[in-house]
Amino acid sequence: MDYERPNVETIKCVVVGDNAVGKTRLICARACNTTLNQYQLLSTHVPTVWAIDQYRVCQEVLERSRDVVDEVSVSLRLWDTFGDHHKDRRFAYGRYVTFRLEDGTINAHRPLLISSCDWMAAVFGGSFMESANNEVSFPGTSRVCMQAVLEYLYTNQLCPMAELDPMELTALANRLCLPRLTALTEHYAVSELVKASKDGQDIDGEVLTYLELAQFHNANQLAAWCLHHICTHYNNVCANYRKEIKAKSAENQEYFEKHRWPPVWYLKEEDHYQRVRKEREKEDVVLNKHHSRRRWCFWSTSPAVA
Repeated sequence: MDYERPNVETIKCVVVGDNAVGKTRLICARACNTTLNQYQLLSTHVPTVWAIDQYRVCQEVLERSRDVVDEVSVSLRLWDTFGDHHKDRRFAYGRYVTFRLEDGTINAHRPLLISSCDWMAAVFGGSFMESANNEVSFPGTSRVCMQAVLEYLYTNQLCPMAELDPMELTALANRLCLPRLTALTEHYAVSELVKASKDGQDIDGEVLTYLELAQFHNANQLAAWCLHHICTHYNNVCANYRKEIKAKSAENQEYFEKHRWPPVWYLKEEDHYQRVRKEREKEDVVLNKHHSRRRWCFWSTSPAVA
């Protein structure tokens, strides 16, 4: 029997973690308002799904779950999970949704997606047809890219794999309205480019490719880094990728000309300096030859005078 009350708001809190870290005992302590000593911790075993059953059959546990927060009556339900990630957690997370991708499919938990991403909440909680379906298509998105997005939604961290394309992930993060994931992807992309540059690889072509893609997908920090790299290595980039430079937008080309190093005025001044220096060297050579002849004439006529 479930002792429910009509005017109590139920809050579901899923406790997750690795094996043998104390998830179930934490729930026991909260639900029973007790603590376990070291002997009890070591000598007793509490079933993993204990909390779910207790909320259903134990009136005292259910009563202790209730509280008043900001004048609102709530019932905090602590849901237990297995430490083994390969076990089925459908009882805790609810319905699955399958994403059909360019190179396969991947499953995710619908309630977690709704709570972690506003875009997902609008799709699955609104009047869109996806809210009634268990399968959503993402054409043009790879499985590796969607896996990175799901890991971010589950853990709030970016865990990129070796085959991940940073620009594909940037585009998907922008599409899903996840600005923090965009920032993490920008940091990852720049780190990989800097690492490749230190290893002696030519990254100029890749930076040129990244630039306008980053600008289009609102990756402003990555775009600013690309602009800085191109401008500070402008001579090399222009020498090796002249067509790519000319193909950039008028706004970007104007930025290159304004911020390139060395700037145009410096090159003009240096060219003028080099021409003047060469002319001065020629004049010095002519003067040295003239002085040398005068010394020779003076030395050769002095004995005759004597």
